[in-house]
Amino acid sequence: MGIFNHDLWNSDEPRVAAISLEMSRNGNFIIPYLAGEPFIEKPPLHFALAAGLTRILGTTIGNTGAIRLLSALMAMGTLAVTFLLARRLGGMTLALPAAIILATMPGFINNFHRIRVDPSLVFFVTGAIWCFAEVYIADRRWYCLPAGLFTAGAFLVKGFIGPVLIGIGWLGLAIPWLIKRIRGEGKPQFYAGVHGVGALLFIILTGSWMVLFRLKGGADLWNTWFWENQVGRLLGTTQEFGHMHPRKPYYYLIVLVKYGMPWFLAIFFWVWSFFRDLLKKRPVSAIRVFLL
Repeated sequence: MGIFNHDLWNSDEPRVAAISLEMSRNGNFIIPYLAGEPFIEKPPLHFALAAGLTRILGTTIGNTGAIRLLSALMAMGTLAVTFLLARRLGGMTLALPAAIILATMPGFINNFHRIRVDPSLVFFVTGAIWCFAEVYIADRRWYCLPAGLFTAGAFLVKGFIGPVLIGIGWLGLAIPWLIKRIRGEGKPQFYAGVHGVGALLFIILTGSWMVLFRLKGGADLWNTWFWENQVGRLLGTTQEFGHMHPRKPYYYLIVLVKYGMPWFLAIFFWVWSFFRDLLKKRPVSAIRVFLL
């Protein structure tokens, strides 16, 4: 619904659509371009996927519809991996409600109906965390490999913020798993080999693009992308490229409440119950810690 029946909306859509369309025409899938100039705010993966859809479906459903279709596909993928993640954490009793709650949040509906990079970021981040849940909860060590691929995808969509978000979820899963191993609970293996292979896949995919970007764009463009855009945005020192709101310290809290409706109150009371149990020294499961 609402994917093919309207033209571009304001804000991000005209820019992202123009970059994707230009990439589909010039065939440069290494460096995104906007109006003939390099656009180095984000790596090229989302634009490349959108460009591919315009080449395949642009003449059938229109370029705008083809580019927006990518957001819809990422929405379905995100719901699928959310279902799988929730099933691993709490079984079927948690899986279906988790997918329904996410699908009915205004923030999810709004963002995944728009031409933005964020839908791809959410898909890859959620996919990586699901794979790590399979590794650390179900002892399915080979899921380290798709976890590396998903993490590389998150980086190639929006830079360092993707692996950082994944890293937060990874810590919530890996630390309890590691503590159990140290205490002698569960299997004694630490899966160093498959962890290394997963990390190697990430390094090869992201490193290959960065090398090609450096060769094709030159040192000045690469340094601007890496130091000013990626590092600067991550540390909050560069506001030219970022989305900082220095005069609105509660901006993202307000967005979280608005986008989380109608489920925000339920989430709030769940968080409150977590800290209540913690203060009363009641048992708190590792899964509840991870979800927090």
